Amino acid sequence: MTARLVAYSPNGDRIGLLPDASSWSASLPLNDVSALDLSYPLTGARAGLLAQAVEVAVEVHDGTSWVEPRNARYRVLESSADRAQGAADVVSYTCPGYGGIMDGVSVPPQALAPKTATWDSDGKRSFLSASVGQILLTVLQEARQTVTGLAPGLETAFTSTADSSGSTWAKRITIYYEPGTSLLTILDNLAQQGQCDWWLEGRRLHVVNPDSTSTRTGRRLHADASERPVRMSRAGLLHTAILVGDDGLTWKVDNPSTPRPWGATMTVINQGGVRDEGTARTLIDEQLTSGSQPRIERTLSAGMDRMSVRFQRDFLVGDWLLAPDETDVWQEMRVHQVTLSQDTDGIALAVTLNDRFIDQDVRNAKRTKGIVNGASGDAGTGSLPTSATPEGAVPAAPTGVVVGSEAYLDDDGVARAVIRVSWAPVTVDTRGNALTSVAGYEVAARRAGDAAWSTTGTVSTSDTAAGLSPMATGTAYQVRVRAFTDTVMGGWSAVVTITTASDVTPPPVPTVPVLSQTLGVLSVVWDGQGVGAETMPADLSHLDVSVQVPGDAPAPTATMIRPARRAIVSGLESRQYEVRLRSVDRSGNASNWSSAALITLEALIDVDTISDEVESRLSSSQALQQAAVAQTLATMTQLTDAMTAVATSLVSTSPYPPDDGTVDSTIWVSPDARVFVLRQ
Repeated sequence: MTARLVAYSPNGDRIGLLPDASSWSASLPLNDVSALDLSYPLTGARAGLLAQAVEVAVEVHDGTSWVEPRNARYRVLESSADRAQGAADVVSYTCPGYGGIMDGVSVPPQALAPKTATWDSDGKRSFLSASVGQILLTVLQEARQTVTGLAPGLETAFTSTADSSGSTWAKRITIYYEPGTSLLTILDNLAQQGQCDWWLEGRRLHVVNPDSTSTRTGRRLHADASERPVRMSRAGLLHTAILVGDDGLTWKVDNPSTPRPWGATMTVINQGGVRDEGTARTLIDEQLTSGSQPRIERTLSAGMDRMSVRFQRDFLVGDWLLAPDETDVWQEMRVHQVTLSQDTDGIALAVTLNDRFIDQDVRNAKRTKGIVNGASGDAGTGSLPTSATPEGAVPAAPTGVVVGSEAYLDDDGVARAVIRVSWAPVTVDTRGNALTSVAGYEVAARRAGDAAWSTTGTVSTSDTAAGLSPMATGTAYQVRVRAFTDTVMGGWSAVVTITTASDVTPPPVPTVPVLSQTLGVLSVVWDGQGVGAETMPADLSHLDVSVQVPGDAPAPTATMIRPARRAIVSGLESRQYEVRLRSVDRSGNASNWSSAALITLEALIDVDTISDEVESRLSSSQALQQAAVAQTLATMTQLTDAMTAVATSLVSTSPYPPDDGTVDSTIWVSPDARVFVLRQ
C-alpha cells in the first residue's frame, strides 16, 4: 500500500500532486478533527501552492484505486521555517483537518436569528425533542442566514430524519445552546453524549447513529513493527463507589475483584436528581468498571506493506481488530486512530488500539453525560420571569419530552432497565401567561397496551429530568409528564413511547482452560476468571465448551453451568483436540471464544497392541495344531496297520473252527463272540 499528497483549491477542484514532501504525518482520529504536519522544500514541485490558501488531501491506494480516507482533508493555515539554522529551504506547515471550519459556524444571537427559532427564558436556543440531524442542520442554516457566504464548501450527508447511512435517527433530545456556541462544539457535545458518530469525506460531513457503522472484522493485526509502544496506567483503581442522590438517598457497591496493590480505594458521587435505583446503579457500575483494571493503550507502527491487514481495504478507523494483549492472547480491540506518515525511510502506518476497558470507559463517559444532563444538556441557570402568576393559573403541558433507556444488573444479577425522561421547563400557564409557581413535575408510565397509568415519581421544580426503574428490559412503555403548583395540576404532555433497553453486553472472554485425561475421558477445568483476571458478571449463566479437531471452527460440545468450573467430555476418538471456552449470560449474550488449549487423547484399550498379541498367539497355536495333527496322523497310521494285521489274520467267523491256518496267528471268532487262536 502506498500514500500520496494532493493539492486542492479552497472549496474547489483538484490541482495536482505534491510529490516532493520531505516528510509528513497525518492523523485520522475517531470523532475528532484530524491534523497534518508537513515539511516541504521550497524547490519542490508546486511548492508555491503551499504559500497560498490551499487544501491538502492524503490519498492511499487500497489495491484497486486511489481513495481519500475519512478525515483526510486538511487546510494549510500556518507555516514556519528555521532561518537561523540555515534550513529555510524547507518549510513546515501546520494543517488542521477540514472539520475545523465548523468552529467558525455558531449559534446566532436571538436578535439576529430567524423569527421561527425558539428560545428559553435565559436566551438560549432551544431544541425540543429534536434529532441530531435536525439540530445540526438548523444551526448551520440559521448561521448561514445570518452571515452570507458562511462555510460554503461544507456539505452535509444527512437529513433531519435520517443519518448518513440512511437509517432513521435513533434518539431525540431536548437541549439548549448559548448564542455563540460553535457547530463543532455542538457536534462534539452530541458525540460525547453518545448521540452520534461523525467524520468528513472530503468536505462532506457524515453523521450517523452511534456505533452503527463500526465493524468487528475478526482480522488479526500483526506486523514486523518498527515501534510498538504500550501505555499502561494503574491510576484510578477503584474498589467501592457510593452515590448520594436526592433527599439523602444513598447507594454503596463494592468490587472485590479490583487489584489492591496499595489497599482499597473509594469514591463518593454526589449526584442531584437521582432518586431511583436503576440510575444510581448505572452511574455506580460505570465508575467501578472504569476502575476495575489497569488501562492499556497500544500503538503498532510499521511500514504499510509489513502489516497483516490493509487500511481502507480491511478496516477503517472505529472498526475492531484482533491484537495480542500483554500475555500474547488475541483480543478484540478498537481502532481509535490511524496515523499515516512519510520520511526518508518510506511510508509508515501507526494504528492506535484501545483495549475493551478503555473503549468501555469512553462509552460510559458518554452515557454518564447523557444521564447527568438528562439527555438534555444545559437547561439554563437563569431566573424565571418575575411577573406575577394569576391565582389558580393552570400550568401548560410540558413540551420537548424525550426518553432514553439503559440496561443494568440488580443485586441478584437480573437484567433490569431504567427509563430516563427529560422535558423543557414549564414557564407559562395554559393562557400563555408567565408562570412562576410551578412546584414540581409528575411522571407517569405504563406498559404499552395497558389501560392504567402508574405515577412513578415526582421531581422538584428545579429538575426537568427523572429516572424510572426497575423496568422490564426489551418492553414497550408509554410515558407522560405534567407540571403542578401548590393548588392545581397541569395538563399532561403528549405521550411518548419507548422500548426499554435490553442487556446486550457480553461477558468477558474466559481464560484458557486446563486439560487432563483419565482412561481416554477429557477433563476441562476453568479458573472462574476472564482474560486479564477480569471478574465475571453476576448474570453469568454458563460456559460453552468447544472440543474440535485443530482447524475446525469452534462449536459448543459441552456446557459448564455456573457455578461449576469443570466439564467432563467422553466418547471422543483418540487424537489431538483444540479446547476453547466462551461465557454466556442470562440474556443469551456470548463472549468470543477463548484461546485454545491442546490435548492428545489416548485410548482406554490399546487395540493395536492387543491385535498384534492375538495374531502372535494365533500363529503359535497354528504351529501346535499342525504338530498335533501330524502326531494324530502317525497314531492313526499305526492303528490302521494294526487293524490291517488283525484283519489279515482273521480267517473265519463261521460257527465252526477252520480246518487249517497258521499256528499262534490264525484267529477264529465264534458266533457267541469268543475269540480262539490256532494252537498246536
